[in-house]
Amino acid sequence: MKAYTGDLKKGDFIKLDNQTYQVVETEFNYRGRGSALIKIKLKDITNSNTITKTFKTDEEVELKDVVVKKLTFLYQEGDRFYFLDNDNYEQHETSNKAVAELKGILQEGKDYLCYVADNNILQIKLPNRLKVQVLQTEAGVKGNRVSAGRKPAVVTGGLTIMVPLFISQGDQIIINPETQEYIQRAK
Repeated sequence: MKAYTGDLKKGDFIKLDNQTYQVVETEFNYRGRGSALIKIKLKDITNSNTITKTFKTDEEVELKDVVVKKLTFLYQEGDRFYFLDNDNYEQHETSNKAVAELKGILQEGKDYLCYVADNNILQIKLPNRLKVQVLQTEAGVKGNRVSAGRKPAVVTGGLTIMVPLFISQGDQIIINPETQEYIQRAK
């Protein structure tokens, strides 16, 4: 399906030069004469590189037909990730770099909203908050500090994040999966 570049918005997927890109940002520019221009920041889905392209607003690009599906993360084997579609029990497999960046965050058996095109997972939408368990951390040592102390902790999935000194092994905490930062202790 074709679309004008002036109609693109953040989150759209397009096919350009035989690559799939996601629109990250758009900026209109009209100088008073001639046609308006649009500067689009694009993220390459295969390797997560970002590029900026400038188009006339009346140029056409190929929109990628993307479906949002709720998929269950099954397991990871090497650099391959396996998901299950609970509607038709189809198994989706991906080694996409965008998914690989979520290696320590994805939890087996949890449902995730996935952007799927041509049976390929392009991207995963993470929740704003994720409840994880602290698997390993050192004992907090109090001392003279200007700000609150932090220490490294390994959480479910193998991700290492910085947590406050009062967090101990076995505690349930809530993290922001996008920034991979501690938010609060789970209740």
